[in-house]
Amino acid sequence: MKELTQLGVNGIIIYPVDGESFNDEILNLTLDHFPLAIIDRYLRGLDTNCVSSDNYVGAYDATKHLTGLGHTQICIICSVLTGTTSIEDRLHGYERALSDSGLFIDYRLRLSLNQSSEPPIDQIKQYLLQNPDITAIVATNSSIGMMVNKAAHLLQLDVPKALSIVCFDDYEQSDLSEVPLTYIDQNEKNMGREAANLVVSLIREPQLDRRNVILPNELVIRSSTGPVRQTDNPFAPTSTE
Repeated sequence: MKELTQLGVNGIIIYPVDGESFNDEILNLTLDHFPLAIIDRYLRGLDTNCVSSDNYVGAYDATKHLTGLGHTQICIICSVLTGTTSIEDRLHGYERALSDSGLFIDYRLRLSLNQSSEPPIDQIKQYLLQNPDITAIVATNSSIGMMVNKAAHLLQLDVPKALSIVCFDDYEQSDLSEVPLTYIDQNEKNMGREAANLVVSLIREPQLDRRNVILPNELVIRSSTGPVRQTDNPFAPTSTE
């Protein structure tokens, strides 16, 4: 960001990486009332413009969709569990949906993909093999959703008959054999438009109050979710009928 300000830009829109990521530069820019906006999440303790979708409600709706199909063993998979407000809000929405559905919160049904040498898709495969009772997964982004879809294919798990999948954000299918994923549409265009409007407003009036804007999202149901499987063995052959 220092390079950007040295180039003379009038405003900045920031998309933080996972984890607690604000640093001295962002803090100094905020204190100097420099026009900036952060998208997808907010940064605790920092009074700056933030634009995100309603991550809590999105995860709640995704999980309630699965419980409505009869699923009780629902896992949530993310890249990191702490330090990223969007993921933490999604986790809380997931837990509230389980509670409202009369289900216990089982910490075994959480997978945080770590930065080990083992590829994430292998971590997912191993987790599914170790937890064969899982019938549905909420993935906190589309990349994880695609990896779950691929892992299920490699394990010969039928989606959605043996495993239902919901993710955040739409994605580009790389293989025609992939099952289109049910997803939470955050309407990224609206987030980008709102962030740009906030930055332009600050360029015009630097002393304007900073805002935390939360936008609605929508559950888009596609082929990756279905009724809970009727067998305890997800690796059993499925009917071709």
